[in-house]
Amino acid sequence: MEANWTQEQIITFAIPLSNVTGKREGCLMYNYNYTAAAQLGFNEAMSTIPFVNHDDNNTLLSCSSRVYNTSQYESSVVTEWDLTCERRVLYSTTSSIQQMGSIIGSLLFGYLLEAIGRRKAVLFSSVSSIFASFLTIASPNVETYLFFRMIHQALDFGYYMGPIILYNDKD
Repeated sequence: MEANWTQEQIITFAIPLSNVTGKREGCLMYNYNYTAAAQLGFNEAMSTIPFVNHDDNNTLLSCSSRVYNTSQYESSVVTEWDLTCERRVLYSTTSSIQQMGSIIGSLLFGYLLEAIGRRKAVLFSSVSSIFASFLTIASPNVETYLFFRMIHQALDFGYYMGPIILYNDKD
C-alpha cells in the first residue's frame, strides 16, 4: 500500500528525538505498526499513536535499513560496507589493526634485516607493499580490507626501518 507521506513526515513519525542532542536519532526507530499508520494517514496516525504502537512503552528498535545521502557522492566506503550505527566501531578497529601491523612488521623485519641482509629486505618490503596496497584497495568487504591493511602496514615497516638502519650502518 502506498502511504503518500513525504520524507519529512516519515522521519517525524518514525524517528525519535535524542534527549542529549535534540536531533533525530540516526540508528533507532519507534516500534510502531507502520502498515496501520499508512492506512490512517499522517495526521490521524500522529494523533492516534497509541493505536499504532505495538506496546505501551514506545519501544525503540534498531533500524533495519538505511538511506544515505547520495547528492555529493554516489557511494563511499561507509555506504558500501554500511559502517554506521553498530558497525561504526570498525573505524577505531582500523587504527588498532594498523598498530598490530606495525608490531608484526617490527618483529618480522627486525629478524629479516639481519637474516637476509638489509638491502634485500628493503627491496622485498617495497615490492610486496605495492602488491599489498593494491589488494587493500580492491577489498570486497571490510574484513578483507582490515586484513590487507595490517599486512600493508607490516610491510611498510620494513621499507621504513631498513633505510634508517642502512644509513646508520655507514658509520
